[in-house]
Amino acid sequence: REAMPRNPLDEAPKYRSSGKIQSNLTMEQFVAMRKSIIAWGTAPRCRSDWARLLGMLDIVMGSSLRIGEVLALRPYDLDFSGKKPTIEVTGTIVEHAGKLVRQDVPKAPGQERIIPIPRPAARTLAALAARTDPNGLLFGTRSGEPDGNANRLLGAWKKSAEGQRWIRDTGIKPREVTFKLLRRTAATKTR
Repeated sequence: REAMPRNPLDEAPKYRSSGKIQSNLTMEQFVAMRKSIIAWGTAPRCRSDWARLLGMLDIVMGSSLRIGEVLALRPYDLDFSGKKPTIEVTGTIVEHAGKLVRQDVPKAPGQERIIPIPRPAARTLAALAARTDPNGLLFGTRSGEPDGNANRLLGAWKKSAEGQRWIRDTGIKPREVTFKLLRRTAATKTR
C-alpha cells in the first residue's frame, strides 16, 4: 500500500563522526587563565587593554553569551536591583557594509532573554557601566563604536609567553582557545 520497495537511505553516503572532542575548561584552568592574563597585562610592560579582555572572559564565563552579544551590552541592559543581578540580551554586533554595528536583536529573532549572572561577573559589569555612557556600549571604542578587537586581543595573549605557558600547562590546543570554548564551558557548568 504505497510502500517503497526498498529503503532509499541504504544508498545514502555514510557519514563518519569527526571524532572531534570538544574541550572544556575546569574552574582551576579558568582561574589560571585569568592569572595568566593579569600577569601578561601588568608586568613588565603594562598593556592598557588587558582588563577589557579579562572583563569579556568573565562575562562569557558568567553568562554563556556569544562574544557578539557581550560586545553589544549597554549599561541599561544590566539590572542590579534584584536578589540576583541580571543581563537583558537584546542585541549583537554584526558587520554591515564593512562596518561593525549593533544589531538590535541577538543572533536570531526570538533569542532575546534575561540571564541571571554570578556576582563576580556582576562586579565586572558594574565597573564597566560606571565609566560608560548609559546609552553607550560597555566594550565600545573611545568614540562609542563597536569594538572588533576581541579576538585579536585574545590572540595577542595566546601568543605571549604567559599565554603559551598556560596553553602548555593545560594541554589545550591553541586553536581551541576561543571565546566559544569559554561559552561552551559556561554552558556545561551548573550555577
